Amino acid sequence: MKTIAYVADAAEVPEVARAAQLAADAIDRVLVDAGDDTFDELQDAVYGGGVGRVLLPSLSILGQALGHNFGAENVRGVTAQFRAPVLPGDRLRVEGSVSEIVDVGDGRRAVCDLRVVRAGEAPGPDCEVVVVVGTGQVDIG
Repeated sequence: MKTIAYVADAAEVPEVARAAQLAADAIDRVLVDAGDDTFDELQDAVYGGGVGRVLLPSLSILGQALGHNFGAENVRGVTAQFRAPVLPGDRLRVEGSVSEIVDVGDGRRAVCDLRVVRAGEAPGPDCEVVVVVGTGQVDIG
């Protein structure tokens, strides 16, 4: 199965790969957004089969946010569901809160509720759209 990175700028690839805990050379194909044609190419690749993973900056920022707050070495997993499209150039904000502390083995883990919000054209919360919701788990001791 192939891994595709869909980014606004090729310079984002190492950061997206790092957030997915992959080496940059583990990415089989990079698609740099150039409008509808590039998005169509991504859809064709995914629906054509053989693609196991698509890396998007909007998803990788969940892991980055957890790593920033708890240490990258403590991130144990992120799951997410897309609720709305995210396109290169969108302004995004990650929000999260600890929803639960669980005992695991001889340590503890925080379970966090996460979301990515896309800012609208006009200022204010009425113009924001939740584009990704998910959960993350981090070891806390």
